[in-house]
Amino acid sequence: MRSGSHVDYILIGAVVLLLAFGAQMVYSASVVIAHNEFGDETYFFTRQLTWIAVGTLGLIVAASVDYHRWQKVSLVLLIVTVVALVLVLVPGLGMIQYGSARWLKLGPLPSFQPSELAKVAVVIYMADWLARKGQRVSRFTTGSIPFLIILSLIAGLVVVEPDMGTAVIICAVAFSVFFVAGANLWHLILGFVPGGMLTAVVVTYAAPYRAERLAGFLDPFADPLGKGWQAMQTFIALGSGGLTGVGLGMSRQKAYYLPNAHTDSILAIIGEELGLIGTVAVILLLMVIGWRGLRIALRAPDPFGRLLALGLTAKILWQAIINIGAVTSSLPYTGVTLPFVSFGGNSLCMTMIGIGLMLSVSRFAIATPTTARFNRPPADPPRSIEKQPRSNGALPMAGSRAHA
Repeated sequence: MRSGSHVDYILIGAVVLLLAFGAQMVYSASVVIAHNEFGDETYFFTRQLTWIAVGTLGLIVAASVDYHRWQKVSLVLLIVTVVALVLVLVPGLGMIQYGSARWLKLGPLPSFQPSELAKVAVVIYMADWLARKGQRVSRFTTGSIPFLIILSLIAGLVVVEPDMGTAVIICAVAFSVFFVAGANLWHLILGFVPGGMLTAVVVTYAAPYRAERLAGFLDPFADPLGKGWQAMQTFIALGSGGLTGVGLGMSRQKAYYLPNAHTDSILAIIGEELGLIGTVAVILLLMVIGWRGLRIALRAPDPFGRLLALGLTAKILWQAIINIGAVTSSLPYTGVTLPFVSFGGNSLCMTMIGIGLMLSVSRFAIATPTTARFNRPPADPPRSIEKQPRSNGALPMAGSRAHA
């Protein structure tokens, strides 16, 4: 199979705009804390630019490599991810920050988050596994059961860190790919609903701070100086911005009022400084990325490419939805960053590598989008039709039958 010239420049343009805008907003949102705690107003800004450069290199490499090569190493990549998720829980190897062991430090190598690798590894493996399964995906024993076992292993390790937000993203993306691949919806409902409810109860009571977050989400006004502090400060930021904002760099909430202003809550700073217009612009650019990603999936030449592009698009969209939902208090706070905009090296780099993989799929795009099911195997070659006796070039009679 030869690659074509179907480079998605609209997707690249949307990503570049978000990266440039995000870098500017990281500087604006972090300038106070960077000056006070590091003595350098550009502390986070310069690091964000560095991560953008690293992510760009990863994007270029991923876009240049034939995406089919990832299909051959999908299982190895998943095993490496599982090992990394286990090692992060080992004392001395896992770095604890904000009460969670999410970072892995191996000697002189830079620390990284295995959970960010898991987001992409799960998509690659699921795309390969489901593409090979074909129509057997809809069966309970060959489809639903193995899927739930694999997903429970990955998501369970991420929950133990604990990192509930990332675990939710992984589950949402995996279920999206599984559903599109032809899963039996009733199997998912019967397995997911009771299991999800039990997991939510156990996880909530195992970590009391999650119960406090839930209480703050349900009624932030009941304890505005405690459980509802972050929600209240977010309301103030978004409300102060109005339609056009208070001006770039003029946010007051970033001065230690709004927690994680340059990471999880950066959209609230955007709303305060640039108003509703700024937040809508960010959402529109994310929607453009989603549109182009789904377009690449529909035009991919094979089931693996379609599921890979679909999964990577779903990863970006689900993460954006969860972050925006938390900032607007439509969802409980989970500590998830906004793709391409928030400060964060590992998340940004893995997301850009995902874009590179999508661009690799787009290189092989077919001219007309497929309307077939994503996991449908290639059609059987046409069988020869026995010649029918004809006279004077007339068509066969209505009652005649061709034998395959």
